[in-house]
Amino acid sequence: MNTPHAKKQLTDSLTERNPSVDWNARLNNPSRKLLNFFEGISLRLEAPLNWLINDPRFNPLYHTGTITIFLLVVILLTGIYLTMFYPFGFTFSYNAVSSIEGNFVGRIIRAMHRYASDAAVIFALLHGWRTFFQDRFRGPRWLAWLTGVGMAVVVWAIGITGYWLIWDERAQVLNQSLFKVLANFKSGQTFIVDHLVGEAAGTGWVFMLLVVVLHLGLSALVGYFLWLHLKRMSRAKWLPPKYWMAISIFVILVAAALFPVGMLPPLSKTQLPTSTPIDFFYLFYLPTFLRGPQALFWSVLLFIVGIALALPWIMPRAKALKPIQVDLAHCDGCTLCERDCPYNAIKMVPRTDGARPKFQAEIDPALCVSCGVCIGSCPDNALTFGDIPLDPMWKTTLEQVAEKKNIKVVFTCERHALHGVGDHFNDPETYIVPLTCIAMANPNLAAQALEAGASDVQFIGCPPEDCANREGNVWLNERVTGERLPKLKPNFIPQIETAWAAPTDFGKAIKSKSKSEANAFKFIPNQSHIRFIVPLLGVMAVVTAIQIWFSNRPVSFFDPNYATLAIQMTHHSGYAIHDVTLPADIEPDLVHPIRITLEVDHELVFDETYTATDNHINQGARIFEQIQLPTGRHRITVKMYDRPDESIVQLLFDETVELKPLQSLTISFRDVHIPDPKAGERIYNETASGVNAGCRICHSLQKDERIIGPSFYGIADRAGNRVPGLTAEEYLHQSIVEPNAFVVPGYPSGQMIQNFGDILTEEQIEDLIAFLMTMKEK
Repeated sequence: MNTPHAKKQLTDSLTERNPSVDWNARLNNPSRKLLNFFEGISLRLEAPLNWLINDPRFNPLYHTGTITIFLLVVILLTGIYLTMFYPFGFTFSYNAVSSIEGNFVGRIIRAMHRYASDAAVIFALLHGWRTFFQDRFRGPRWLAWLTGVGMAVVVWAIGITGYWLIWDERAQVLNQSLFKVLANFKSGQTFIVDHLVGEAAGTGWVFMLLVVVLHLGLSALVGYFLWLHLKRMSRAKWLPPKYWMAISIFVILVAAALFPVGMLPPLSKTQLPTSTPIDFFYLFYLPTFLRGPQALFWSVLLFIVGIALALPWIMPRAKALKPIQVDLAHCDGCTLCERDCPYNAIKMVPRTDGARPKFQAEIDPALCVSCGVCIGSCPDNALTFGDIPLDPMWKTTLEQVAEKKNIKVVFTCERHALHGVGDHFNDPETYIVPLTCIAMANPNLAAQALEAGASDVQFIGCPPEDCANREGNVWLNERVTGERLPKLKPNFIPQIETAWAAPTDFGKAIKSKSKSEANAFKFIPNQSHIRFIVPLLGVMAVVTAIQIWFSNRPVSFFDPNYATLAIQMTHHSGYAIHDVTLPADIEPDLVHPIRITLEVDHELVFDETYTATDNHINQGARIFEQIQLPTGRHRITVKMYDRPDESIVQLLFDETVELKPLQSLTISFRDVHIPDPKAGERIYNETASGVNAGCRICHSLQKDERIIGPSFYGIADRAGNRVPGLTAEEYLHQSIVEPNAFVVPGYPSGQMIQNFGDILTEEQIEDLIAFLMTMKEK
């Protein structure tokens, strides 16, 4: 742990080497202190994992971003497989998922889809946390942070819609949360009645199709956000190393085989579930949302998301941290800085001073994060922090070495200096050179240090894939081993030591005598790695077990001492209600408000008026209200007032009912339907009804024109003679809902689609029959 003296010495050391930057403001401003505090805690928590695995390449925390992307790929591929067997519709969807679960391969794929989705949340949150405390979220990196937060919110929504697609008890809880939101708006009540609970919802194919489109559309949005997230980076890494992909697939596959996700009972319209297992990685909000006030929930949610999105501006970077500047007097247009920049912040452009060579480096301040990687790339010290040349900085280091003789010079990055160097600053036999990034050091500075009398030179940087500047440790290692320009002089390569360790392992790293290796950042599997993989798999097994546990926790959402009473209505004011006697001599008044009252045991508990705006002229007002009532016997009375004279009341419901625990009782009302031939014509002309072909695909309206089935030309004249005892309307109804009851001679049985009775509502069938009854011989 760093002492205040060590931190002051770090600040003094950096200021001495680069006085153009206010390092005190950079390291000791309030926001940076907070980030350093969080990073210190996180590094200490990571230390036991590094000790157990003993090879940083196997630490999953250093690959959180790419592992998240790989898991998204797994989710995409397994999702495509599941979609191939998924029809649209409440019962259809549940039965399809149940069938998938009953198949061995389908069961494995479905479980992999689920566990990969949960794991993606874990790794994405870890990636966001590490991005935060490593100070990679503000300044020029703001877009990556915003798109990352955006992806997190969108993936959360994708997970919610995914659980809706199963249409089981979990979807029933989601429905209740949706009712709680939409019932506050008249348009929301219309949506509920038309697509979820009313007769117009039919088999539910419209709602389920909407959820699927939302599920897939949001997935495409994640892809777009991901492109924005990575587009500003040079050589962006999309996937983790192959060994990490293999480990991830192995763990998910074993979990899927040992712990299939199974099936919950189907959604019930008459009974709420006593207890429902939920996935807390996606449905964590449901207990609070269903039990607490909506205003508080949405306020807290919007506050958290708003703070996360605003962090780059709430915690701005120190103004003293200036972008890299180019000294044209020294720039020879070599392009090494452009090649090495991790953030595409450097471009080669024609020189502005007319001198040779023809090109110079140009820094884009909007992209430059002042990491210093390019400074180590430049062989001529043409790049600086601010406007002070780097020559004095190198000179100071060499003077210290020449003065003290036989000391070990250690170049290290800012993270190690803050969290690992500690009292090594006071070691008389060691001279620590802290840099913004390890790649800020030109390798030939090490050669000059040895020539000046240093006993040893060592570079200590971050582990593979954990450099705060992405590629700094890789570039420095390649320079030292002679693989990358500027190269270390060959005769000095054997004398240079390198160590790639976590900042908290600085003390261990400085004692190591490991020489630089060309393959230090490349994984070449061998038998020795078994001792690393075994404990790693153990760690992954524990994490996966915790993940599975959290993804299937039973929660009781509803009070068993209460039942739910729902009032559902589709109504034009003034029109007759099914099974309710209409007062005599009353003309319909489509613009008059509709007032509904509910009395329980003669006590008024609900009184709501729906204005003319809500009373849609063409389709009537859709009303949906839910009321919680204590269990037991109750006298339920529902009254409606929809006439200018409020003394005229229609008694819609007046019965004594026994409400059982968690019962869901729905009282439905709808107008007496007046068949509409024009609406029926629209149904005929649809190219698809539900998931099946529409009428006009098989039946022509032209005389003697045969497509697949008989022509509808003149059907109104002959329908009444087809089946003895049936009127024309009754025959047409039978032909739609029971197509094999009578087959027209000359046509095969079973040719017509059999489930139009499930796809179309009764009103739609009546409209279609009304249209067909206009098809007479001319």
